[in-house]
Amino acid sequence: MTIRVLKFGGSVLSSGGDYLRAAYEIKKYLDEGSKIIVVVSAMKGVTDDLLRIVEKPTNWYERVTKLQEKHVEALKTMSLSDELSTTVFREISTLFDELIKLAHAISITHEVTPRLRDYVLSFGERLSAILMWSALTSIGIESTYLTGRDAGIITDENYGEAKPIMELTRRSVSETLTKYLNAGVVPVVTGFIAGTIDGRVTTLGRGGSDYTATLIASIINAKEVVLYTDVPGVLTGDPKFMSNVKLVNELSYEEAIACAQLGAKKFHPRTFEPVIDTNINTVITCMDCRDRTVVSSRLSPPPVKIVTLMRDLSLVILKGAALTKLSNIVHILAALSSKDVNTVSFIQQPTQTATSIIVKNDKLSEVLALINELKRLEVINDYNYITNISIVSVIGYGLRDPSIVGYLLEDIVDIPTYGILRGPYDVSLSVIIDSENAIKLAAKLHERMVKKWWINSI
Repeated sequence: MTIRVLKFGGSVLSSGGDYLRAAYEIKKYLDEGSKIIVVVSAMKGVTDDLLRIVEKPTNWYERVTKLQEKHVEALKTMSLSDELSTTVFREISTLFDELIKLAHAISITHEVTPRLRDYVLSFGERLSAILMWSALTSIGIESTYLTGRDAGIITDENYGEAKPIMELTRRSVSETLTKYLNAGVVPVVTGFIAGTIDGRVTTLGRGGSDYTATLIASIINAKEVVLYTDVPGVLTGDPKFMSNVKLVNELSYEEAIACAQLGAKKFHPRTFEPVIDTNINTVITCMDCRDRTVVSSRLSPPPVKIVTLMRDLSLVILKGAALTKLSNIVHILAALSSKDVNTVSFIQQPTQTATSIIVKNDKLSEVLALINELKRLEVINDYNYITNISIVSVIGYGLRDPSIVGYLLEDIVDIPTYGILRGPYDVSLSVIIDSENAIKLAAKLHERMVKKWWINSI
């Protein structure tokens, strides 16, 4: 039995017509004899709208109403049978009745626990799964829609960034989804959403739908995961800042993990972890595209593939003898996580009496408030910070070769930097630099990379 997991991102689900296009894409694989599991994100922009309702509940009724109109309009444009349309409309209306009550309560109390936040955010994927199910049903494909928890993904209680409890998840996902596949039913699973042992909704973090897809694929032993997005694959650089950008045809999983961590594409950081030691391929493409990027366990040329640019960052340097204790480092990172602050990078100095963290500019005020509290508690002695920095990174297995590293570093010898970092698996090299010089450096590195390893190799 050949199993494929097809994941449709929000960027390709913005209308009823998009759900029908996705349904026919699924049918194509079914007609070829594959068993299919579908994973869906929320419709384009919906998760952001739900976040705004949670964080700033002013005008909440108008916002919820617009969301409801968006989903009802998508339903109408699918031109379903009267019976099916009525069923789907009833399901959508039930969810929005509940969402209205939740949003109203939030607007009164102005209190949102991490658990409640996850529950509100789950509505986007749940609504999307219903629409995908209806599109499949309308073209004669038997399917069912499930939340990630219903599908068997059981997590800890770390709301917002929950982690699967793998022993339980493997058994539950395998039993649940295999049952549907053997019956010839296509399961439509909500990405991003999972649940605790006792059934409370959790989320896996933004971009978690990709992770849902690869996690399921690894458990079911799928042949392939296909991630549908609005671009035909992974590019060698950002065309807004770099010229002569190419499509990367093949990536290793080590290189793809570096991409996820360094901003080459908005993958969940853990997207490729479940499949890194498997024979499962992950394909990144768009609907109706011939071009694609195939991610697998094998190394393929060229040796240097991608230049990334992460902007709008701040570097915070913490100082103190107490930082030599691992427990204090863990305490700092846990405190940041509790405030929903994800560190872009964490750097321990050789002396161990200074530690640097890199965070997004828009989180700096929260970070500084927390650090002042840590200073009061004598976890640190002092700190300073630098705003508006960037990270320019080069990705490729060739960075394991010192001669290639030396060739690339020729471009930065005359540029002041705040540090140079090696990434996991030695397939990335990152330069911390002020934003004024970052764009120029990224463009120059990309030009040098393409000229040596892409154009000359064609």
